[in-house]
Amino acid sequence: TELLVIPDSVFEILKFNQHKMERIDYLTLLLWHFVIFFGEKKVKEMINEEQRTYEDFYEMMNDSQKDVMLKNLLHYGFSIDEYDIFEHEIL
Repeated sequence: TELLVIPDSVFEILKFNQHKMERIDYLTLLLWHFVIFFGEKKVKEMINEEQRTYEDFYEMMNDSQKDVMLKNLLHYGFSIDEYDIFEHEIL
């Protein structure tokens, strides 16, 4: 079994969050994808811009990146028996 290690940069970016998060696991997975796709510097810059949203990041992804991220999120949700993600419209 291969061990996945979340990059330290993801945890550095999580420190920017000033709000209590109910689903920190999903936020961590999203940030991990964003760091891989765009790089730590770009993600930090975008988060520091007050009006940036998840949709801004999503629109920057190409179709292949969107496919990878959504598949990974669905796999994760299934692996932890979290079926809410399958029951709601995501985008």
